[in-house]
Amino acid sequence: MNRAAPVATRRGRDGEEGFALLMVLLFLMAVTAIVAPLVLGARTDFVVASNRLQQDRLEALAEGLLTVIARNLAAPPLEARNEGITVRSEPLRCLSGRYRIEARVQDQRGLIGINNAQPELLAAGFEALGFERGDIDDLVEALVAYRTPPPGEEDPPPGDPPPEDPPTGEPPPDADPGQPPQQANPRLRSMVDSERVNGGLKLKPLEAIEELYDFTGFRGRPVREIAEVFSVQNTVDTVVGARLSTRLARVLPAGGSPGYPFIVTQPEDGPKTYRIEVEVGTADGGIRGYAGATVLASEGEAGDFQFGERTTNPEFLPEAQGDFSGAMDCSMIFGVGVVAELAAGS
Repeated sequence: MNRAAPVATRRGRDGEEGFALLMVLLFLMAVTAIVAPLVLGARTDFVVASNRLQQDRLEALAEGLLTVIARNLAAPPLEARNEGITVRSEPLRCLSGRYRIEARVQDQRGLIGINNAQPELLAAGFEALGFERGDIDDLVEALVAYRTPPPGEEDPPPGDPPPEDPPTGEPPPDADPGQPPQQANPRLRSMVDSERVNGGLKLKPLEAIEELYDFTGFRGRPVREIAEVFSVQNTVDTVVGARLSTRLARVLPAGGSPGYPFIVTQPEDGPKTYRIEVEVGTADGGIRGYAGATVLASEGEAGDFQFGERTTNPEFLPEAQGDFSGAMDCSMIFGVGVVAELAAGS
């Protein structure tokens, strides 16, 4: 008469087991929801750390190759392999194992000394950067005004006594007491009013070519383009025709003439300054390392050199423009021993 009871008991047990299974599934889902982001975050951190380690390694390699180029340029006589090193900002590309290497070297004597060049040479520089003729004239006038100290503030020639300061409260004899010092000269005032220079005139020599970004029309231009035309390391008012950058060679001849008195055939004796940049990437091009600096090479026979200003990483060229199909043998740039080390580290 009581045989139905076991059936009810089984149903109760089935319900309890189903509820327990549901709770286990919910627990597993909760654990997954908590653990999955942690696992994904750990994997992301691992990938980022791995990429950072790889980039540090490539940057260290680029720094070493930069030093090799500096030593080769400074050490006379040049070895045969250095015939492959051009000093006119042309990209030197080579493949070594799994590395894609691009180097650029520019002799600063082949660039326009932005603080010393005459207006005609400055105009050629702006033309090389693609400015229109109407803008070039204004830019030349603005740049000359920007870099020129006010009257009486120029550095005196060596040996000359410093100029006497005017009595306290009295303006210089040629100053207009009703105007600020930088607007005392009508030509300087017109340059400020024309807004060719953002923030007014510095009235001192430029300390870096990046200061040209204060001039109208320069924003958005890659620093690498400007560095292939102007330099603060060239402290004379001439350029060496044989060392003209590729960009300047489009608008200036390699030899001097009455129309181009600022182009000289042979550089003056003295230390040589180069801007060297090296980019090292892997075969897939995903990660790259950069090293750049100005290098002062001794004029003596010891082959001494020293690093000057370090350059920051410029905009990388799009991969399509970094064509390695015509890459040269890396030993022509760095030597057989260095290439062997690169191969061993691949």
